[in-house]
Amino acid sequence: MVSLLDFRSGFSALRKVDLSHNMLDGRIPSSISNLSQIEELDLASNTFSRTIKFSSFQNLKKLFYLSLSFNELN
Repeated sequence: MVSLLDFRSGFSALRKVDLSHNMLDGRIPSSISNLSQIEELDLASNTFSRTIKFSSFQNLKKLFYLSLSFNELN
């Protein structure tokens, strides 16, 4: 199992990220809010198992597709 990337810098222009089925675990990092241009984010079928901080997604104004299915999130 591996932890998700830290999205502090250099990723702000990304529009689509598909990290599904990658055996990622732990917490979805709050730095995901730095993906200000993201439109599609797929984190399904990993082993995330902690509480989601929805404030991390507030800055993602262009996000229209988000998949967190098949994780153990609270």
